[in-house]
Amino acid sequence: MDSGQNYVYDNTTDEDAQHQPLNQILYGPPGTGKTHHTIDEALAILDPGFLIEHRANRAQLRARFSELEASGHVRFVTFHQSFSYEDFVEGLRAEPDENTGQLKFFPMPGIFKVICEDATTRVVVDQVPESDLQAQQGPQARVLIIDEINRGNISRIFGELITLIEPNKRAGNSEALSVVLPYSKKTFCIPNNLYLIGTMNTSDRSLANLDIALRRRFVFKEMPPRPELLAGVNVGGIDIEQLLTIMNLRIEALLDRERCLGHAYFLPLREDPTIERLALIFQEQIMPLFKEYFFDDWERISWVLNDHRKLLVNRFVLPDSANMSELFGDDFEGKVQAKIWEINSDAFERVDAYLGVIDHTAVPSTRPSLSAAGAVDYADRPSFGALESVEYDGYRIDRDADTTITVFKDGVKLVAYPVLRRLAEKLRVSCLNSKGNNYNTRQLGWHVMTAIKEKN
Repeated sequence: MDSGQNYVYDNTTDEDAQHQPLNQILYGPPGTGKTHHTIDEALAILDPGFLIEHRANRAQLRARFSELEASGHVRFVTFHQSFSYEDFVEGLRAEPDENTGQLKFFPMPGIFKVICEDATTRVVVDQVPESDLQAQQGPQARVLIIDEINRGNISRIFGELITLIEPNKRAGNSEALSVVLPYSKKTFCIPNNLYLIGTMNTSDRSLANLDIALRRRFVFKEMPPRPELLAGVNVGGIDIEQLLTIMNLRIEALLDRERCLGHAYFLPLREDPTIERLALIFQEQIMPLFKEYFFDDWERISWVLNDHRKLLVNRFVLPDSANMSELFGDDFEGKVQAKIWEINSDAFERVDAYLGVIDHTAVPSTRPSLSAAGAVDYADRPSFGALESVEYDGYRIDRDADTTITVFKDGVKLVAYPVLRRLAEKLRVSCLNSKGNNYNTRQLGWHVMTAIKEKN
């Protein structure tokens, strides 16, 4: 994810720049700046002096990178499931014969063959003077950036060339190899001044499951989440660095470290530290990612967000008010998960909802006071403590987000079941299910509340 922000991962020296690996893959969870960092890696190969001199100025680095793209020194391609050898190396193109009109097929070079030929042929481009490039001996270097390299079928895309990309198999080396391409029938080898930079999203596929041919031939550089790059970013009292750190610890415990959240999602908050911006990040990027990570297991998503320990109003994910007995019948209890989940849209713009992710005890809550008789007085209980509430015959019945039924009279909490039975008799509500068994407190409470709402 390229955020366009000015941040750097390392302190490249001239010596480091001269020893860049020919084949490397930047890997890590989404949002860690892998694509963003390919600019630095390309400049470390093609113009390390410029990178070192201007590394604090992202705009100049991007401008220089754009120059190198325009000159053909850098090319960019994204792998996907339908990407093939014909797209990457060489295929056939059909063209009508000028005389007969019949189709003829001609070899068509792919992006990899084109950049290999460029690297083999010495070219001086007006907008990029040769003196500006770090070329010691032979033709000028070229860089091919392969985004999402692990999403393609490596065997299908590289074919026989997977062996030829090894450093010692490149042209001019002692173990150099060449092949005859299947369509053009021409001998082909890979120059030793072509650099391959791949990016790999570890949430799509782990390193352990990666094609062994790829793992053997590339140097892997981990790009982990960097919460420290968000140090000092504060939204209404929410420490964003701490927020990301805590969520990633929970994700790692529930899943693995390869599916943590990257810092790049939150970098826009450095320029716009508002609750509105944070809400957009969560609604449009974080929550959809969680749905994918946890396969719509909303209970585990709620654990990551610490919702199970927060006040109802501050929870991002809530059990839906739908009643299981209403949906499946009274005798279906225990055969399905007792919760249907829904998103609490209002929570995304509540500062306390995010503070509660970090530490639920940091959010002030209304605590019940003691009555004159020493009993707990719930008269001041906040209205958002219940998913729904009804009043009848001097009683108040609350149904909470987890379907718990609570009964109050004059601000005092009562034992619920006996009161519900008395109210059921008054309202002529049956206390028995279809099998003749007594409803439990939750079931009876729901039927009593329904009758009260209908009566009112």
